[in-house]
Amino acid sequence: MECLFCQTQRGLVPVIGGAIYENELVYASHYFYDTMPVYLGYLVVQTRRHAPTFADLTDCEARAVGLLVTRLSRALKACAGAERSYVVFFGEAVPHLHVLVTARYLGTPPEYWRSNIYAWPDAPKGGPQEILALCDRLRAYLAKKEIITMSNTPMKPRILALLHFSRQQEQQFVDGLSDAERDTVGTPDSWSAKDFLVNIMLWKQLQTQKLAAAVRGETPPVWRDMQVVHQINSQAIARYQGYSFQEVQEEAERIFSALISQVESLSEEELTDANRYDWQEGEPLWEETLGNGLWHPCSQVTDFYLQHGEKQSALQLQEMLLAAVRRAELPAASLGVAIYNQACFYARNGWPEKALRHLPEALRLRPTLIEWSQHDSDFDAVRADPAFQAIFQDPSLMAKAPVSSLVSPRELYASSSTEQPPIVIDVRGPSEYAAGHVQGAINIPLGQLSRKLKQIPRDRFVVTYCNMHQRGESRGERAAALLREQGYQVQTIDGGYPAWKEASLPVVEASEG
Repeated sequence: MECLFCQTQRGLVPVIGGAIYENELVYASHYFYDTMPVYLGYLVVQTRRHAPTFADLTDCEARAVGLLVTRLSRALKACAGAERSYVVFFGEAVPHLHVLVTARYLGTPPEYWRSNIYAWPDAPKGGPQEILALCDRLRAYLAKKEIITMSNTPMKPRILALLHFSRQQEQQFVDGLSDAERDTVGTPDSWSAKDFLVNIMLWKQLQTQKLAAAVRGETPPVWRDMQVVHQINSQAIARYQGYSFQEVQEEAERIFSALISQVESLSEEELTDANRYDWQEGEPLWEETLGNGLWHPCSQVTDFYLQHGEKQSALQLQEMLLAAVRRAELPAASLGVAIYNQACFYARNGWPEKALRHLPEALRLRPTLIEWSQHDSDFDAVRADPAFQAIFQDPSLMAKAPVSSLVSPRELYASSSTEQPPIVIDVRGPSEYAAGHVQGAINIPLGQLSRKLKQIPRDRFVVTYCNMHQRGESRGERAAALLREQGYQVQTIDGGYPAWKEASLPVVEASEG
């Protein structure tokens, strides 16, 4: 059974005056009783997560609570004429952290100070209309005076806030499950609710371990081979098969707390420097952390909703996710991916107008998706729509498309027998290269390329490649763009190593030594 504050935040309990302020970590509203009138300026700050006491908060949540209490105290002074604010927490009636912030008005007799404040007969009091009017003034004050845009804050608090948002969505998903859904046993082809939860916490745990390995100076694993990913997923579900749903919930909370602690322990530079470690491929740690801690969990919960016919729940989650990402003000390219994924979701699930409305914005923010989007099967339902075709006839948009010169595997193979064949660079990771690569290719991982330009003669034509899972966004094309900026003549193998191998062209594989 959800507590009163969890129900309030989900909109299951009416809130007179509405939310004064809310984000992924905290929620504030005016307190009210069953009987009217009530003391005006009696506010309550709640954590989004169901955490009983201050000792149960993460550092990020604690900062958010403290900051909001301070800002509400200023707002009460400016908007309600409060002389000072009392801040109290008990948490015994409802075991969900909620801090009471109460205005003490000028002229309050000393005998009504502190805990007697509500008994003052001449205190400002009111009903729903007065509460709403005060809340409107407080909201306006916070919007004008208090809210600092996220772009002015370091990246780490933004990442932590999004991780908390994701966890909140998981908890709402769990809270909405029936006893039968919790007890259902899944199959490899039809996961149960417990299987989805296991999968979510698995990748958070692996990401936590990867961050810890990076800090220790180790090279962490890379999970690009989908066969390996499926195997990891299957092994985890089998491992937790004998666990009760409650035990899995408890393990999920422990793993989430470990991820939060690990992220909090990292410096801003460790999270944001895309070239800090040799094994990085031009992507900062925070991106994959959100991949496994935000995008993946929300995607899994969405899939569960869709599989169980809860289309509106899936829609609500996806739109809340995009709203949270917009509030976090991530870099334009990352926001572009989020909007693109939202457009894909709309197109796949019967909302073509919304898909076509979001796609142009996504492509302007992330132009490297322009090429891929024209062939992405997610847009099959709208591909024949004139509005979809018009997107790619917009000169201002198409001018943003990156230059990408592709060479077919057979064309490259033919050029390898010329007097001065091109230098072929495999920009994948060492383990991918060792498993199999184009014969004669050298391995310079994407993350190391900018530091190893001296190894690449400038008078030779260069060809880069990777596995090219997504044309326009691939590592091979990103490497080519980097080299092109440095004055090299460069192309990328169309289709990457898989296309080369499919064409039965010479390769070196692990079995060959």
